This record gives sequence, C-alpha cells and structure tokens, in this order.
Amino acid sequence: MSQSPGSLPPRETADAPPTRAVSLTVDSVTDGGRPGLVRLNGAYDVEPDVLAKMRASGMPEYQLVIACLEEHYRRRLMEASSEAERSALYAEGYEDLSRHYHAYGQIEHGASDALFRLVRPWFSGKRVLEIGCGNGTMAAALAPVVARYVGIDASAVAVDYARGRLAGVEHVELRCGSLPAALRDCDGTYDVVYSNDFLEHLHIDDLNETLRQCRRLIPTGRGTLVLVMPNRLFGPFDLSRAYVPRGRPARCFHLSETTYGEMIRLLAAHGFTQTRSPLGPLAAYLVSRRLPFVGSALLAPAWIKSLAEHTGPLRNLLRRPVGLSGVILSAR
Repeated sequence: MSQSPGSLPPRETADAPPTRAVSLTVDSVTDGGRPGLVRLNGAYDVEPDVLAKMRASGMPEYQLVIACLEEHYRRRLMEASSEAERSALYAEGYEDLSRHYHAYGQIEHGASDALFRLVRPWFSGKRVLEIGCGNGTMAAALAPVVARYVGIDASAVAVDYARGRLAGVEHVELRCGSLPAALRDCDGTYDVVYSNDFLEHLHIDDLNETLRQCRRLIPTGRGTLVLVMPNRLFGPFDLSRAYVPRGRPARCFHLSETTYGEMIRLLAAHGFTQTRSPLGPLAAYLVSRRLPFVGSALLAPAWIKSLAEHTGPLRNLLRRPVGLSGVILSAR
C-alpha cells in the first residue's frame, strides 16, 4: 500500500508485530506476596475482589492477565518513595507489558488521521520532541515534514521496533528512557514537544517534573507543547474501564488522568500560561474535508472547555459538541 508524504502509516502491515497478546491465559491463582492479595500466574499481586470484578466483567482472558499486570505495577508505582524507584518500575512494567503485546505504545492507540491532520501545521519544518513515542507511528508520519525529530519511550522493545522502521532517516533519533529522567538528558531547545496518550501514565510527581522539563526545552513565546490525553470525567480510559464505574479513578496504567481544568492549572504552574484547544467536532469536520486553513484558526482558549466541565449533568450533553472526551491542548 502506498503512503503519501506526511500521512499516517497503515495500521496493519505485513511486518508489524501482533497488536494483541498471544496465548495469554490464567495459569494459576495463589496466595499473594503480601497479605490481602492473590498472585496471578506466579507474578502479579492483585486484590481478590478486584480479580472477581474483572472476571464478572466478561473481559477476554488475555486482557484480564494484562489488567492484573497493570494493577500490580500501578500499586508499586503509587507506593514508590522516589523518582529513581519509579523510573526502574516504569522500565520493568512496560518491558513486561511489551513481552505480552510484543511492541507496546502506539501499536494499539496510534493517532487517528484526523488528529494528525489537525496537529500537522504545528510540526511542519519544526524541531520536534515526542515523549512516549511508542513503536514510532507518529515518528514515521512526521519524518517527511519535520526538520528534526527526537522520540523517547520507556519500552526498549517498542523503541527497537521504531528504529527498525525508521532506519536510515538521518534527522530522526529514537531514545529509550523513563520520564522525567530522560528529559534531563535532552539539551538544546525544540519548537514542539508532543505527547499523545502518554502523560496519564505518569505518577503525578513525575508528571509535574516532566512539565517542568518541557518548559526548559521549549523557548518561551516561540515553542509549543502539544498534549493529547483522556479526560478523567468520562473515564477511566485504561483497561480498568471494564470493571470500574464511569467517573471513578482508573486502576491500571493511567496513574494521572486529568480534566481540562486540572491540566490547565498544572501547565500554568510550570510557566505555560497560554493554552488553546480545538473547537470540538467543527475542527474534526473541517480536518476531514482537508481544508487548507486547518490549524491555529480552529483553536479557542482552553478555559472554554474548562468552563463546560463545570456544567453538572449538562456536560454529558456538551461532551461531543464541545469536544470534552479528550484533553487536547496547545500550550505556550
């Protein structure tokens, strides 16, 4: 299948790794390594009542195992007392997940064509840093249109796959490392720092430090931070969605789902005082029509969406017209 320059690569390719876990089953459930927990497959400690809810949800067995894996690492991440301890757990947890998925990251939740066309004007001809680059889906799409691309991901399996698909592209660099530590190794500045469905995977302390490092790497008044993440008001959006009531905190690998209002305040605390967001389905429609003026003209002050979040029951009616399901922000 041919691919036009600057478009997203096909979701399924002959040499792509499997996008679903293979032969992943529940082999054993025994007493856990800690009181009040059970151990699944000799590896993942979970609460018995949570395991019962997973089973009652009817989720496929391979998803149940992965949900237990994520519950196990989430608890350890939330209990960790230092960034160094969490950094090691991110690497361990995502490598473990990679062994099940074969290449974790944007294999499952790659950017949609509409989203790519919406954000492309921010990237053309720019120096771009992507945090949480996964298997390189966005890197492959951006390579023809950017001046320089650097991608960072915690999973060595995903980064190795991304390096393979982008071998020989001189202005693309892919690095393996856990955030926020990996950002401290970045020097110079970038025109755009981009994150798609990644920041919610960080502990809140690491999210704050990541935003602080982003501010360091983006020239004030000239660079842009572009964020795409789920809105916790309509979540959870990780695997726990199958067994956790809507609007309750996520229990798997989404450690920090936020609302528009919460993210706007976090960004302001780290020096990003100008935040804008696409105008709901109007933006999606115009993008789908491939109109030439798609870009900043479709952005409105982000406080409009934050205000819509505080309309009580009405926010469910405003969810689609205003575009509240996902937090999509351009920040300076």
